[in-house]
Amino acid sequence: MNERLDEAYERYGVVAAELQRGKIDYFHAQKLFQSPIEVAMAEALLIMETGYGWEFDGLIDVFEDFRDGDRVIVQIVPQKAVGPYKVDLAVRVRDANDQYHFIAVECDGHDFHEKTKLQAAHDKKRDRYLQSQGYKVYRFAGSEIFADPKKCADEVGQAVSDAVWKRKRA
Repeated sequence: MNERLDEAYERYGVVAAELQRGKIDYFHAQKLFQSPIEVAMAEALLIMETGYGWEFDGLIDVFEDFRDGDRVIVQIVPQKAVGPYKVDLAVRVRDANDQYHFIAVECDGHDFHEKTKLQAAHDKKRDRYLQSQGYKVYRFAGSEIFADPKKCADEVGQAVSDAVWKRKRA
């Protein structure tokens, strides 16, 4: 992850990269991450999109409505409550048409996911619920995140881009 932070320094400047790093440190200090794989994924998302105006608020349980000119807003909330579940990293995207798109990023450690049939069934039930609430679900194994956090973040970033550029149908 330090390599990605170094790249962010070069690409966006020291101040922007340090602001992103400070956000991760703050969320970590507030114990909003439940595992190191969530931290790794959040860092990868932050660093990948430093220049695109991601917004973060780990202190609220809902996505607040706010405006920032005509800029597209991408907001990430760790441990976001959605019905009876908490999403590891919930992403809300406001597109150019002022419509919202929701992405749930789940970071699955081996100890708690897909280890037993009961755990696998629980995850599938959870995914169906999140989808029924309008979330597109991206579930990553901890080994995927640790092996290549940038690749995982790029998948989420592509979903964000797809949402941003989605046009109203005539």
